[in-house]
Amino acid sequence: MIQNKTISCEKGSLTVAKLVERIASVTSCESLEYVELRGPLQLEVCDTLSQLTELGTLAVMEDCSDSFAKKAFEIVSTVTTEITLYRIPFESKEEFQTFLKSNLNYLKINSDFSMFTLDHLLVTNALKLKLREVMLSVTDISQFLTKWFHSKCNSRLKHRSLCTLGGINETCLRKY
Repeated sequence: MIQNKTISCEKGSLTVAKLVERIASVTSCESLEYVELRGPLQLEVCDTLSQLTELGTLAVMEDCSDSFAKKAFEIVSTVTTEITLYRIPFESKEEFQTFLKSNLNYLKINSDFSMFTLDHLLVTNALKLKLREVMLSVTDISQFLTKWFHSKCNSRLKHRSLCTLGGINETCLRKY
């Protein structure tokens, strides 16, 4: 976005990657505030991402391919402030846990991801974590909070936000 206007291109004209590249060149801009990844792997976009020295938010949308998301993570992991996942682009639990262990500043997961468990939550090494539409039981949440407050997991985590789809009986959670 430039001055709150979305950049888009008509088919047959410049690609979005080339347009962003030209704008960055003219304005001496080395950063972007927000990038959404959609569709299959786009090498031009990856080339553009590799030139950034700062990226506010990288959002992996529901229609983004696994290979595109993984390549983007590889490229921008050191320069991005926030990663938002609208889908989980990992095929195995181990691959997902490796990603969660990386030193992310802010990780938001907005995905009904049934494979997300207490174990994933415990290995997450993000400084800030926000979960929406992730199905965790009251027991899982209580166990996580207990371990977090007693520094038995994720020493970097300073802020966490859990948004539940259903009601949680707060009396089932321990008082801290």
